[in-house]
Amino acid sequence: MIRLRLFLVVALLLLAPTLTAAGVPSPEEFLGYPLGSKFTRHHRVIDYFEALERSSELVDAEPYGTTPEGRSLIRVVVASKKHRASLGAIREQLASLQDPRRLTREQAVAISESVPAVALLAFGVHGDETSSTECAMKLAHWLVTSADAGPILESLVVVIDPVQNPDGRDHYVDWFSRASGSIANPDPAAIEHKAPWESGRANHYHIDMNRDWVWGTQAETRARIALFRQWSPQLFVDYHEMGAHGVEYFFPPVADPVNVNIPAGAREWLHRFGRANGEAFSQRGWLFFVGEHFDLFYPGYGDAWPTLRGAIGMTYEVAGGRTAGTIVAREGGPPLTLRDRIERHFTASTTTLRTAAENRSALILSNYDTLAAPLRAAPSVFLLDSAAPGARLVTDVLGRQGVEVEQLSAELTAKAKRIDKPAEETRRFPAGTIVVSTAQPLGGLVRTMLERSSAIDKSFLDEQRKLVESDEGDQFYDITAWSLPLAAGVPAWELAGGKKPATEPWSEPALVAPASSRLGWAVSGLDPSVYKVVGMMLGRAIRFAVSAAEIKVGSSTLPRGSVFVHRGINEGAGFKEAFRAIVADAGARAVPIDSFWTEGLALGSSRVQAIRDPKIAIAAGDGVDRYSLGPVWFQLDVIDSVPHTLVRADALGSLDLSKFRVLVLPDGKYELGEKGTERLKAWVEDGGTVVAIKGANEALRAKEVELSKLEEWKASEEKKEEDAERETKIRVPGAAFRTEMSERSYLTFGLVEPPAVLIEGSLALRPLPRKAGNVVRIAAKDALLSGVAWPESIERLQGAPYLTIESQGRGKVITFADDPNFRLFWRSTYPLLMNAMLYSPSFRE
Repeated sequence: MIRLRLFLVVALLLLAPTLTAAGVPSPEEFLGYPLGSKFTRHHRVIDYFEALERSSELVDAEPYGTTPEGRSLIRVVVASKKHRASLGAIREQLASLQDPRRLTREQAVAISESVPAVALLAFGVHGDETSSTECAMKLAHWLVTSADAGPILESLVVVIDPVQNPDGRDHYVDWFSRASGSIANPDPAAIEHKAPWESGRANHYHIDMNRDWVWGTQAETRARIALFRQWSPQLFVDYHEMGAHGVEYFFPPVADPVNVNIPAGAREWLHRFGRANGEAFSQRGWLFFVGEHFDLFYPGYGDAWPTLRGAIGMTYEVAGGRTAGTIVAREGGPPLTLRDRIERHFTASTTTLRTAAENRSALILSNYDTLAAPLRAAPSVFLLDSAAPGARLVTDVLGRQGVEVEQLSAELTAKAKRIDKPAEETRRFPAGTIVVSTAQPLGGLVRTMLERSSAIDKSFLDEQRKLVESDEGDQFYDITAWSLPLAAGVPAWELAGGKKPATEPWSEPALVAPASSRLGWAVSGLDPSVYKVVGMMLGRAIRFAVSAAEIKVGSSTLPRGSVFVHRGINEGAGFKEAFRAIVADAGARAVPIDSFWTEGLALGSSRVQAIRDPKIAIAAGDGVDRYSLGPVWFQLDVIDSVPHTLVRADALGSLDLSKFRVLVLPDGKYELGEKGTERLKAWVEDGGTVVAIKGANEALRAKEVELSKLEEWKASEEKKEEDAERETKIRVPGAAFRTEMSERSYLTFGLVEPPAVLIEGSLALRPLPRKAGNVVRIAAKDALLSGVAWPESIERLQGAPYLTIESQGRGKVITFADDPNFRLFWRSTYPLLMNAMLYSPSFRE
């Protein structure tokens, strides 16, 4: 009888996977084609996971956000029956680990021994890196139906984000479907391997969301940050593709440099997962590489960001990308197929999950220990000026991350060092000053975001210097400066001694409806929402004026760049209600105007300029850098609601420019042609304004165009020979520089002091002969503020113009030497861009 019972138990165990899998469709069965034979559109991916949820009690699929084009973001939870029944309790216990101040290590150990860990697997943040989403379907089916997955689901709850970038994916898949024939062509020269300008890598607004994790500028990123915080994962894997014609796969360990705020234990975990994957790939005879190219330095990636939050974050890269299609021939080896790419990602996924399951308890304790470490370390306390225009940006970014933000509860006089200056000073900080301490669970993330520069190992810098001197270029994968106070233009200090002063929870100053007034209202030029107010007024045809000088209205002193709207220039009874609604929507503060009598400059002065509709056009398409276009477009379309029109860059020669007053040329390579040159020059002479960003100026200063007299930096006579020997210009890998600025130009409205500017690349310009045309210049001495720049680059940049304005007839050419709204997070220079676009048709320099 005992043997019979044992036989029945064994039989049931053997049958369990089959019983669980009964009625669960595979991707091939549901989609109607072999996985990897073609690309699956986003809506069919959603359909499959919904079918999986209907057919298996182990699956829960749920939307967690929506893209700009209206597609759903979904997360899919796969868990054993036991864990499905208690997901709420599991999340609650894992969430308690996120604050070690309220949980002893003994309690953490008990949790680690009693609950599963959470692995969050994120697929396809770059829409033209397609294999990972196909793999997500295969992996989910395997987790639900395979006997090998049983032990994994006993130890893990697996959360799958199958399509991080639905808009980008469908852009690419739709194009590929039109470009390819009934049989895939492996020839790399075939059109199906030549994706167009808008390939789908970025999202709808051309923002690379793999660099947006810290800043959260996009709706998709914000939803994903909330998803991460909801599940408190111990493991996070971000799946990518790299070039089709190089090595086949990358998994950690990572290359140098590694951000110094990354916990030391994280590197040990990366080696552990790397060794496991290395063995799995070796067994299959698959080549891979580790410890090269992909670093862990910039905090905005889908591996560094989770790691700074206490998880183990990893990037996996398979050969492929937008040039791979479904099959592509490669020299010296067999063709690379979509099935190959899926299979490699699948193997890495299952190996990673097995490794995580085998180390469940240790992973959970690692999560706790990482978040406990800042509580034991010597703290840093940052004080930030809450009155600065960028303060709201800082508190929004930090708050979105779950960082604890406080404010001084009373005035404080103390020694502190301003982060952009070398010496300590004793100064008074008023009550309400923003306070952020690293003595909190996310202290490592806080330090990374707020410190002036992240340190880099000297040996790595020495090696990069050798490469530069050998004319080989450096190995920095991304930018080296990102300090949030510098990026937001908010004065910040680090408190001497690190002792936290008396604080209370941060509270955003309450917004009140505009007070009633006899004549109208004004909005300060330093109000963080002033440009949104302007954009919405333009959209509703409300007339307004902007002051080029300080004006006193009642008891308020309004700086230059302030906006005035009143009955005298707006007819009709409805303008007051419309303006009050705009101010409420924008979250701005309006000062009532009850009299046109002012002390000093009067509202009727010629220095209070009525603003014309700028009628903005933005060049897009072939030749335009979409990562330069994206921030401009998103700023106008979403953040500030400014009316604008996207126009084709390759059609400027036939474009009726008379409909516009401002033409924005994002960074890129422009071919104007003879007809386009004639039209553009005539339009500028007649009063049009060209705003050229970075490389766009090159087309304007071409010999046949000559709309700009700017020149690139040239070596002095004694250095010409040395400079000529160097074939590769030494680039700046994304560093911040001090500046000097004109306080008389309308282009610097909204700035209290010269902004820190981000420079990325090798472009350096020579100042214009007319000094007033060099509106913002990089400081002539001690220019490097944050990040890495080599002496040769610093020499070229010190004193170089960042923002210039040149008159051409009745029009203007305005040039930015680099992107003034880089990735939508470098906002200290954003007012310069908005002033150039909004006010250039109205102000004369």
